[in-house]
Amino acid sequence: MLEYLKDHIVEEIEGALDYMSKAVKYKAQAWGPKFYDMSMTELGHANCLTKMFISQEKPEEMTDAVYAQMQKAVLDNYSVGMGKIEGMKKLYWNV
Repeated sequence: MLEYLKDHIVEEIEGALDYMSKAVKYKAQAWGPKFYDMSMTELGHANCLTKMFISQEKPEEMTDAVYAQMQKAVLDNYSVGMGKIEGMKKLYWNV
């Protein structure tokens, strides 16, 4: 389950970044706000999945090293992705 959650967290963050970049690009058009909303929806999914990931205990059959690697991948993707999205949100609202 942890691998599934990790993969989908990364996928949702990538989707949110893609939609937000389109929101900034098409802000002056009708599509801009739609892309912004879709990005926020993807972020909601990423947040929910991340909470689910964090609440899971390490399975007995998983090594500590693999577990630590998965946690790092999730937290790195989450923190970097959120930082980028926050920057793009500023561009969206100030451009």
